[in-house]
Amino acid sequence: MFEIDPRLTAIFSPKSVAVVGATEDPNRVGGRPLHYLRNFGFKGSVYPINPGREVIQGFKAYSSLKDLPETPDLAVLAIGGEQVEEVLHQCASLGITSAIVMSSGFGETGPDGLKKQASLVRLAKALGIRLIGPNAQGVANFNTGAVMNFSTMFMEITPQDGPVAIVSQSGAASVMPYAMLRERGIGVRYLVASGNDAETSVNELALVADR
Repeated sequence: MFEIDPRLTAIFSPKSVAVVGATEDPNRVGGRPLHYLRNFGFKGSVYPINPGREVIQGFKAYSSLKDLPETPDLAVLAIGGEQVEEVLHQCASLGITSAIVMSSGFGETGPDGLKKQASLVRLAKALGIRLIGPNAQGVANFNTGAVMNFSTMFMEITPQDGPVAIVSQSGAASVMPYAMLRERGIGVRYLVASGNDAETSVNELALVADR
C-alpha cells in the first residue's frame, strides 16, 4: 500500500505558506500566489518574503525566512534559479520540509541545466525537503483556497471545488482541462503543474491527490 508522505500532504493542504520573492504586482510570478491566497479564501497564515517591503498585497512582509514568527508548512520559491539552493538551506535550518520551486533555469534549459538540477535534487534529499519543480507552475487546492500557482487561468475562469484532480507536468496541460471542466460547470479540487518533476514525480503526486 502506498504510504502518503506528510511532507507532500503539506504541499496540497498547508496551514501556513511563505512566498520567497513575493511582489506587490499580482501579474508577476511572485505576486500571483499572494493574490490567489488572499482572494480564494485561504484561512491560514501567509508570509511574503521580500527585504524591500513591509507590506505586500495587504500581508505583513518579512525580510527573510528566519524573521518569521513560526515555521510555515510550505515555502514557495519565486526567485532566480541561482538563489534556490541557498534558500533551501534556510528552509532546512528552520524545519521547513516542503517547497514549490517556480524558479526556471534547470533541466528545461539543456545539459548545464540538468547538472544544476541534479545538484538541487541531491541537496533537497540531503536536507529532507520534498520539492515540486523546479520550473513548476505550482499547486492549487480550490477546497481550501491554498492556491500556490501562477497561472492566469484562475483570474479568467472562477474556481469551484469539485470531484476532480488534475495532475500534470505541463502548465498548459493542467489549465486547459481545468478550463473545459469549469465551462461545463464541473468543479476541480486539486490542480498540479509540477514542472521538471526533478524530485517528486507526477505519479506520486497523483496518488497523493487521490488519497
